[in-house]
Amino acid sequence: MEKIYVLDTNVLLHDPMALQAFQEHHVVLPMTVLEELDVIKDRREKDVSREARIAINNIDSYLENASPTEIVSGVRLPELPNGCEPGTLAIYPDQAIKSGEVNVNYLNTNIHHANDNRIINAALTLQSENPGAYVCLVTKVINMRLKAKGSGLEQVEDYRNDKVLDDIDLLAKGYEHVPGSFWDTIGNVTTEHEDGFTVHTVENTDLVNVHPNMFITDDEGFVGVVLSGDKNKLRIVQYSNDFLSKQCHWGIKPRNSEQSKAMYLLNQEDIDLTVLTGPAGSGKTLLALAYGLEEIMENNAYDKMIVARSTPPLAEEIGFLPGTEEEKM
Repeated sequence: MEKIYVLDTNVLLHDPMALQAFQEHHVVLPMTVLEELDVIKDRREKDVSREARIAINNIDSYLENASPTEIVSGVRLPELPNGCEPGTLAIYPDQAIKSGEVNVNYLNTNIHHANDNRIINAALTLQSENPGAYVCLVTKVINMRLKAKGSGLEQVEDYRNDKVLDDIDLLAKGYEHVPGSFWDTIGNVTTEHEDGFTVHTVENTDLVNVHPNMFITDDEGFVGVVLSGDKNKLRIVQYSNDFLSKQCHWGIKPRNSEQSKAMYLLNQEDIDLTVLTGPAGSGKTLLALAYGLEEIMENNAYDKMIVARSTPPLAEEIGFLPGTEEEKM
């Protein structure tokens, strides 16, 4: 099946070399994308304007010797190192789209959403003109993806080619969830009590990617933390969800099971480094700060806490202003 990818402007700003990621497929850039890049390249924000200029130069390197007819139909991209047939790059004149010419429910190109809607309309037109092809709009904007799907575009994707697989994806999750009952996967078990908690030594478990301080949960409410061992024999201390949910640091209590696990791990003195990952607002910084404040202010375990983070400016940087440092200020 022929694959036609329509790229949004933000894809090229996110990765100016994105055209090389679609290999043997047909890539289409609506004229609106070139117009947006032309405006963005002259902005004062150095980073985004630089990305726009790189993207424009990259497009020009592919199309500089092509005729207008070839640019509209598709210019062959450079040969691929893997020997596959290279794809093509085309500029789509979306400004020429007129409602009523084809049976497509076009979005209104009003002044507030004109550019996004023109790009979506271009993808809708290509989908109508190529019924046997895989026509896909690629954009980083969630709302634009929703609008495109709501308008009848069958294929809409985020641009993920730049996602690094050797960082977050290869980090241990910190827990392993067992479908059904955890005890159904166990051969032999020995149970004892240590410091008021129940400790199980289990054998012949089906769990293979286990390590100390890792949580094990199941669908029936079992929660355990691996103390030591390997896939042949594990020592697991069992906790109740009630015990984990009642933890509290500096007045902060967990609001879900993930925060409960994170708060437990932060409180373990034998763990030198705890890495918390998750979307913005999920409590990573709050939990770490709450634990640190309690250990310093209440328990006198440490002298100070160091918080290191990037500090993006709230407004434009003053570096672009003329004059000396004093004149800039």
